[in-house]
Amino acid sequence: MNKMIVLLFPNLFWLTVYSQNHEEVIESTRARYYRINSDTVSLTRLAIKNYRYYLEGEQLAIAKWQINEGRFEYYYHQHKGEYVPYFIYFEAGDSSELPDLRAYYDDKGDFYDNKLIRYLEGTKERTDISRSWLYYLYLDAKNAINTFFNVFEHVRHPNDVRVANIRQEVALLKKERTTIDTLSFVSQPDQGHYSHEDFIYKNGKGQPVIRRKAEGGDGGFHGTITFEKEGKILCKIYESSNTYGPVSDTYKTITYYEGSRPFRTDTYRSYGTHIHHKEDEFDLSYSTKYGTGQVVPTIKYISPKEK
Repeated sequence: MNKMIVLLFPNLFWLTVYSQNHEEVIESTRARYYRINSDTVSLTRLAIKNYRYYLEGEQLAIAKWQINEGRFEYYYHQHKGEYVPYFIYFEAGDSSELPDLRAYYDDKGDFYDNKLIRYLEGTKERTDISRSWLYYLYLDAKNAINTFFNVFEHVRHPNDVRVANIRQEVALLKKERTTIDTLSFVSQPDQGHYSHEDFIYKNGKGQPVIRRKAEGGDGGFHGTITFEKEGKILCKIYESSNTYGPVSDTYKTITYYEGSRPFRTDTYRSYGTHIHHKEDEFDLSYSTKYGTGQVVPTIKYISPKEK
């Protein structure tokens, strides 16, 4: 019995501290929510695509996204130099059968364990559903941020059609008849389905058009695909995907080239949301209870000095 008491008290202490910390975060979230929506705060409003953004001074504070079923509201602050949501609210439309929702986030927690600390549908707190299914909320909030900041990259590079042209070139390359040079290939089904591959696809002229190198197994994979035309790189794609039970976190960078120089990098991350892997390397779609979404990348143009 004495041993049982010794083990029980630390657990009760941990649970008490855990609960107190979460309640403190929730109270802080409510205070920030009411402050930013009060008449005493002056906000600047900007409209970009389907979003409405609200800035307090030069800081992004709120993004609102209207969809057929209702309106999402994302509330942000900066954490370690990055905009992250601390509260997400969905208000269902009059004709929607979906409930309102509220999601509270704690920056101190590990993303996969307890960044999402409370989730409510209507007035009911939901603890009976898999949190991995709710990661799309965080991804949607990051999409709104990336949409906002990508506008400034596009303004600095107006009417730039190079990326669209490269994607068209890639689509044509994939339709060509090719032969495969196998540089190396390893498959070990009994070792966690581990595999390693290094292939070069050549066109009828014997020119490399696609280079594919990847390795991985049950726990995930990482690899690079390079598309080339007449000896010059069009784009290089790096992707890694790690699986943690029902969670699949995808990270992808697409670097576009002009001549021998990279001029732009698009960085995608799924934040635990399962991505539909398709034949189109530029299509990063995912499912939500509201429909299908597309991951919005962080766009960065590369100056000649950065190459």
